[in-house]
Amino acid sequence: MLISSPVIRHHWPPSGRKSTHRTVQFCRATSISSGWARLYRAQKQEKLATEGIYSYVRHPQYDGFILVMLGFLFQWPTVLTLAMFPVLVVMYVRLARSEEREALAAFGQDYRAYMARVPGFIPKLSRSRSGDPNLPKSRPRRPF
Repeated sequence: MLISSPVIRHHWPPSGRKSTHRTVQFCRATSISSGWARLYRAQKQEKLATEGIYSYVRHPQYDGFILVMLGFLFQWPTVLTLAMFPVLVVMYVRLARSEEREALAAFGQDYRAYMARVPGFIPKLSRSRSGDPNLPKSRPRRPF
């Protein structure tokens, strides 16, 4: 006779929502922690944070928070999470725009140039590496 166990078993590879949720968790953790560390160092030096993750997007922490909310939406798809997701995304976008106005007032043309070359929330899939010293050096392509 088999007795069912209350122990939750973990299977590899994870499937469906669990796999998606873990991927989203990793992306948001990387985005938030990397962004905060760079921003903290730049603020201490009273300069713009334009290196590391900030060379891909201007608002990596907000991207991370949005990914956290997306993870909640996948993990607990309820009417509340479905209703709150777009509201919170709009609030984070508005907050980012407000902070950009402050950065423009503080850093002027430097921030305007940064805005012109780095997207706000969604990183570009490919970036031109010609001429911009703030972009990382490209690696030589492998033949395969």
